[in-house]
Amino acid sequence: MVWFREACIRCPMLRVDPQQRPRLIAIIRNLGDRITEARMNGWLGEVEGLQVSLDAARAKLTSLDRATSAPTTSVTSLGIPVIRGSRREPCAVERFQVHPSRYLRSHAIAVTFPDATVS
Repeated sequence: MVWFREACIRCPMLRVDPQQRPRLIAIIRNLGDRITEARMNGWLGEVEGLQVSLDAARAKLTSLDRATSAPTTSVTSLGIPVIRGSRREPCAVERFQVHPSRYLRSHAIAVTFPDATVS
């Protein structure tokens, strides 16, 4: 976001604050007046440059109006990710549909540790 006071209206990085809409309209009017003055004085190069700025300012106003009229709370469905190429073997609980507590009791493992002598 460009926060400079003198940011060029042509800059694609410039995002106009919705509260500055009246100022943007004043800039568009001013550019129109300057184009008229440049045409009266025969400054064709200046007319072309100002016309590019005027088109950019109008595009900014259009995008600002579109952004403020759009609903602010919209949900985008991203779907559920699918991992391809990896197959996981089902465990015994899933394979035989056995409750985990029954599976653990029936497959209990006794673990013994050798006594450690401290010298």
